[in-house]
Amino acid sequence: MGYLKFVTITVGVAILAILVSFYIVKEGPNIQVSVSNEKETVMQKIKDGLYHVKVNQKDASLIEQQLDKFNVWEEGAEFVHMRKVKIEQFPDLLDHLAENYRDSGITSDDRRKWGGAYLAEEWTSKIIEWKFNTEKAGSTGVQGARYGIVAFAKSSDGKYVDCMLTIYKLDFKLAPTLLLNNHAILWGLYKWSTTEKVEIDRSISKDEITRFQNFFRYKALKEFKKEGIIDRIPNTHRLE
Repeated sequence: MGYLKFVTITVGVAILAILVSFYIVKEGPNIQVSVSNEKETVMQKIKDGLYHVKVNQKDASLIEQQLDKFNVWEEGAEFVHMRKVKIEQFPDLLDHLAENYRDSGITSDDRRKWGGAYLAEEWTSKIIEWKFNTEKAGSTGVQGARYGIVAFAKSSDGKYVDCMLTIYKLDFKLAPTLLLNNHAILWGLYKWSTTEKVEIDRSISKDEITRFQNFFRYKALKEFKKEGIIDRIPNTHRLE
């Protein structure tokens, strides 16, 4: 009788262990998938937004082919990713961006506009572009431009915000030895005359500005692709 009782208890413990093991195996992955899905959801919001920023890649490549017209052409890019910023710290995040990237063109007006997202309850993601042109730097003749894209995405529970920022920086100077009478580059973006002295005409058309901005946008998206945020650069046959 004692032996039978021992066998019964042993079998019962074994069955209980199997049930517990089955529960752990079955239920465990659900928790992990939930955490993973939350990260993927925030990232997908940013990806979806970036895929709506389209560029004409053919037109951008034509600008790159004219780089021999410059004796100074220095370009670079900066990428920043800030994860899981508490929603109540979102204003502090905007202050940080405005303070640290003032030289790259983020203004107090931009800061106020972006702050509207904090007040709105229903927003989930925002993609914002800005551009900034630097003036001619004295006798050096070097000019510059900055172009940036910042992406915000809020978690599903509304408690956190992810922020991604990329800035394309360009400084350039026309090469005087290559200047020709009535010659222009970048589709007339820069024109000059060499009769007595170099004169740069900055009265450019809307179409010419659009082409240059398309080039900057392409460079910024290229940085997002380099960082693995997107796997392709959205292409369009139009200039926007």
